[in-house]
Amino acid sequence: MTEWLNVSLIFTAGFAAGVIFMMALSKWRSGSADPAKAKQELEAYQSQVEAHFEETSRQFRTMANHYQSLYEHLAVGAVQLCRTDAAVELLDDPKAAASSSIEAEEVKEPGSSATDEDIESPDTAKS
Repeated sequence: MTEWLNVSLIFTAGFAAGVIFMMALSKWRSGSADPAKAKQELEAYQSQVEAHFEETSRQFRTMANHYQSLYEHLAVGAVQLCRTDAAVELLDDPKAAASSSIEAEEVKEPGSSATDEDIESPDTAKS
């Protein structure tokens, strides 16, 4: 009698496992069991993406405002702390200021050192 009980329990468990496996397999083959649910998941994802990029945009605006504030701070400091003509030149064209400092450094032969005559002062460079 116990053998028949064991066999019937094993058969019932196998049958239930087979039914569950076939249901899962059919869902997997069809891609989605419910198109409405898939559409809802897509809309939720799109909403998350939109919120992410809105936050990214807000942070970029904040960063740009901070850079503008930093530039204004440096510009005020340059006007207050530097000679007026040098500050105006630097603020008008920062690339020209960087290239003029590079041009002032001439390439010397190995072992030679720069003297005061070799280095142009900003006043003599303009004339």
